[in-house]
Amino acid sequence: MLETIKLGTQAFLFLAITLVIDIAVLLGTLSGGLTVLACILAVVIILLIWLTGFSCRHDRQRLSEVFGGSVWVLLVLVGAFVFLQGGLLLLLVIEALQARVTNPRALLGLGVAALVAFSSGIAIWASIGTIAHKLTTRALGSVVTAETQPALWQFVQAIAEKIGAVPPNQIIVGLDPTFYATAADIELIGPTRATGDAQTSANPIEIKSHSISGETMYLSLPLMRLLSKDELAAVIGHELGHFKGLDTAYTLEFVPVYRGVVHAIDATSSMSDQSLSGRLITLPASTILKFYLSEFTKAEREIGRERELEADKSGVLASSPNALVGALVKVAAFTPIWPQLCNHAVTVVKDGKMYTNLSTAFAQHADQVRSTVEPAKLAEMILASRQTHPTDTHPLFETRARAIGVDTFDFEKLTKSDQEPSSVLVADAEGVEQSLSFVLQRFFAAREESKSMGEAISRREDPDADHIAF
Repeated sequence: MLETIKLGTQAFLFLAITLVIDIAVLLGTLSGGLTVLACILAVVIILLIWLTGFSCRHDRQRLSEVFGGSVWVLLVLVGAFVFLQGGLLLLLVIEALQARVTNPRALLGLGVAALVAFSSGIAIWASIGTIAHKLTTRALGSVVTAETQPALWQFVQAIAEKIGAVPPNQIIVGLDPTFYATAADIELIGPTRATGDAQTSANPIEIKSHSISGETMYLSLPLMRLLSKDELAAVIGHELGHFKGLDTAYTLEFVPVYRGVVHAIDATSSMSDQSLSGRLITLPASTILKFYLSEFTKAEREIGRERELEADKSGVLASSPNALVGALVKVAAFTPIWPQLCNHAVTVVKDGKMYTNLSTAFAQHADQVRSTVEPAKLAEMILASRQTHPTDTHPLFETRARAIGVDTFDFEKLTKSDQEPSSVLVADAEGVEQSLSFVLQRFFAAREESKSMGEAISRREDPDADHIAF
């Protein structure tokens, strides 16, 4: 299929070049030839994008090779396309001047549009540089080692052995209500110590930032307070399944494609904001880039859904279908509590106070949800939910549950547990949570202080200002 596309593309390009030359000769003007060339180039690019997207469905290796290689070509061609438009406009201005056309406003508009086109072309080509940047993400948490957290590491290693996977290079425990696996470099921000010692002037909790690389698993301490060991085993099995299936490695190849095209779209948008003529001249290029992103996303998401269902099989192998469904239900039901809790924490910080432990506060709010939300409403929330991850979208809950053979759900029962929480696997869990809660709320305080300073500066510069835009 790829060879057919390659040959077809070469034939189409030869035909296009010949057609351009013939029409340019017939028209007898360079601007006419450039117009035809720009139109044919646009058609060629769109046709290539569609054929590429169609050929890569269900095949992530092909998707990586074709889209990963073609994104460079796309940005070069689209940049050239915009440059051609700029050249065409500049030639129209020159021809108008030679014909002694006296309409300064029209000539100025054409000149501005040409300038926007040239600037956009350069910006699109500059986007190529972003593709080569290695994927880096940020996280707030603490790295736990086999020495500091032997029970947790033994638990993970036993699951890895059971499903035939390799344990991660490192495990991060944090407060975000999510679990994920990644092979990206991480800029980790957290306390220098993760203990329950009191915060005093003589024994302060200091904050540090450092980079880690390799395969990393992130575990949520607040959610571990709600999940049983069997449910956590299913979650860890699922995440290890991503490592085993090389999903995280492919993510590293896919993300630069997104980054390069999105950067180019943003660049053309910022350039076109200069004028109406600028928006019109960059509209075709922006449309082509968005079409490319749409086709790539369509193929990547389709493969991503298949990989999530495959990783769920590893979760079932590590524990059981009911345990995995139980974990999915609790994550879906209680994750929405976290942003509400953080918003309240910001209010508390403004008053000069702090939560001692945001993780225990999260668990208390979860108990309130269990006792106050009607089962029917809870079921509605869960059935419509998707699990979140930094780089992809998961299938609907019901799709995942039925794929592992679970067809009936007692949501009220699944949100509860009579087993001890999996947080018992973390030595001094309370202390780790307290240190991380302190760090997170310090960031809240710093953000509010910065925001207040910005508002004060804004009001000094503009007495009528009542808000600051970010």
